[in-house]
Amino acid sequence: MTVLEKSARNQLDKAVQAARRAATAGADRALRALAVDQEKKPAYLTPEQAELRRKLRIRCRGLGSWQDLVRAVAYEQWHRMLFARFLAENGLLIHPEYRAPVTLDECAEIARGRGLDQWEVAAEYAAGMLPGIFQQDDPLLLLKYAPEDRAALQEILAGIPAETFRTQDALGWTYQFWQTEEKATVNRSGRKIEGADICAVTQLFTEPYMVQFLLQNTLGAWWLDRHPESPLRAGWVYCKDQVQHDFSAFPKKAGDLKILDPACGSGHFLVEVFHMLLAMRQEEGESLEAAIAGIVRDNLHGLEIDPRCIQIAGFAVAMEAWKAGFSTDEYLPLPNLACVGLPIRAEKADWLKLAAGDGLLEGELEKYYDLFKNADSLGSLIQIEESRTLVPGEVLMRKLEKALAKEKATGDPVAEAFGETASGVLKAVQYLRRKDFHIVVTNPPFLGRNRQSDFIKDFCKFKYSAGKKDLSTCFIEREKKFSIWTGYYAIVCPQYWLNLKRYEDLRFKILNQQKMLLIAQLGPGAFETINGEVVQVALIVFLNDSPSENSTISALYRSNAHSAQTIDNEQMLIDPEGLKLNQLNQLKNPDRRILLGTVDNTSLFENYAFSWQGIKTSDDLRFCRKFWEFFEIRGGWHRFQRGPIKTNLYSGFEDLIFWEDGQGDLTSICQKGAAFRGKSGWGKEGIAVGLINTLPCSLYSGEKFASEIAVVQPKSDAVNLQ
Repeated sequence: MTVLEKSARNQLDKAVQAARRAATAGADRALRALAVDQEKKPAYLTPEQAELRRKLRIRCRGLGSWQDLVRAVAYEQWHRMLFARFLAENGLLIHPEYRAPVTLDECAEIARGRGLDQWEVAAEYAAGMLPGIFQQDDPLLLLKYAPEDRAALQEILAGIPAETFRTQDALGWTYQFWQTEEKATVNRSGRKIEGADICAVTQLFTEPYMVQFLLQNTLGAWWLDRHPESPLRAGWVYCKDQVQHDFSAFPKKAGDLKILDPACGSGHFLVEVFHMLLAMRQEEGESLEAAIAGIVRDNLHGLEIDPRCIQIAGFAVAMEAWKAGFSTDEYLPLPNLACVGLPIRAEKADWLKLAAGDGLLEGELEKYYDLFKNADSLGSLIQIEESRTLVPGEVLMRKLEKALAKEKATGDPVAEAFGETASGVLKAVQYLRRKDFHIVVTNPPFLGRNRQSDFIKDFCKFKYSAGKKDLSTCFIEREKKFSIWTGYYAIVCPQYWLNLKRYEDLRFKILNQQKMLLIAQLGPGAFETINGEVVQVALIVFLNDSPSENSTISALYRSNAHSAQTIDNEQMLIDPEGLKLNQLNQLKNPDRRILLGTVDNTSLFENYAFSWQGIKTSDDLRFCRKFWEFFEIRGGWHRFQRGPIKTNLYSGFEDLIFWEDGQGDLTSICQKGAAFRGKSGWGKEGIAVGLINTLPCSLYSGEKFASEIAVVQPKSDAVNLQ
């Protein structure tokens, strides 16, 4: 797998962010030049310009707002150029008549002879191969940028090295970088997250080693179970033999597998699955082209909340198919991808008009209206309930196509504005109600309940009550529903749900109902692009089957999580510290915590004491001050790190503590025990557990900070905690 080096990735990051700014400014100017923002059509427009303006205004209505239209134009205009260069640099931009690869310079030469732009010619050639991405009649692409705006984008694109376009992960990075500024804007706003903000805030490119680990221990394990002597084993360095696998319900041939990524992003998992299945199907004796066509047509499935990601994922899969040797002269099947985040912007009455009088279709459209009205906040979390009257999806699609054709023929603006959404919704329904996938694997959005909008909170509480504290843990439950019985599902998720009190219900439900086969606890530093310890993740493989008394979890963990770096995580997964855990025994742990490590049989501290104060010095008026109260920090005072009050860079770093280098009154009080004032007055003597430690803090150039101390109280006068 060829991936971008860090320096090349940084260069691509700067280029894509510059392109977004230039493309957005150019889109705004081009739209205003056509008076798309004006109610009245200007008299100076040609008939062609007036028709384009009409279509753009209809698109604006379908998208929801002027800014949504500007963003959509900017994205499509830039990515048409970007995708064309990806094809050209890989020798895949094919002349439609001569069936030979052409370069971008040759496109420019042809364009001059036809009075066109270089990128119009490149898009025309690419449309023959990928009509779903390079749509020649798309009004967003028919809009003409001003020459200076077009030149600015061309200059940015030309500055990206050719080698970048030949790596396997560059497409995924381009989308994450496109979202960088939007993500920062949303985070600074402090608003609750829903709708389009989810795509910006939660977009996180999955590290290659995570993708390979989860797929090698699901798809790879199935193959080795069927073919233990396969030479493919040598290349799967993350595959663990000690896991208790059960593939009794799986098909015998690779061509019969159904694999889903329900939050597929730019298609990183799908591309890796493609290469693994290609090797398997060829080892089974299929020809190269038959194997590739079969994988794209039958094996791969992806869902995504963001329609732009669906476009990129489809492009990525097609690129890998052609690079692997599929003929550009042959028809490549369309990948099984669907956007499940298309919100319905129409009023209900307008939405039902799309049925054009077909009672059955109108009933189905009404059924899905409330579900999909906020689809851009829910995506794959939407569930289609079982019903005996469920109408086959292909029947609905045919009815809708017929109804839309009828309405568009009469010039109905509702059909033009919302017809595409209706088609997308019915396509999404076909996938969302399926439960026949053998392997489901994803890196879902991470979004805690404190940042979710009220709508998302209420939905998750109703549909995913056990996992409601984070969208990622809701996806654990959702993956299970996509899987066949004894199917596999695997996930990249925050590791804190394994032990925090608020996830006790989820742990109880999973430990009792599902087999946990493999847990790899990565700790901080798992994502190379995230510094510090903000995101600590685990890679987990589940089996959709009830656990037995002998069910075991293979646990891989790091003994010193604070030293974790990405390269260390990769090596840890190859040669880990590991152990076997009896799954049902985890229910005996406090709060049903899933503890990756050995647990002795001694009594728990909670049997003798309880913590009623929390983490405090227990006499802040005496021992704590703010740093601005001192001209110079000395005389026994030290910096004191506390929990942040709000999300700010230095929140939690305002305090000082009178520590006296561990030789003063505070230490003496902690060691002897003291009376502590609680809400109900003075309590019994307690003792501070874990005397103040020091932690390095990069925000203050490596200076040491005191950590807080926990105060507990004996449960009985007979207990001597000292």
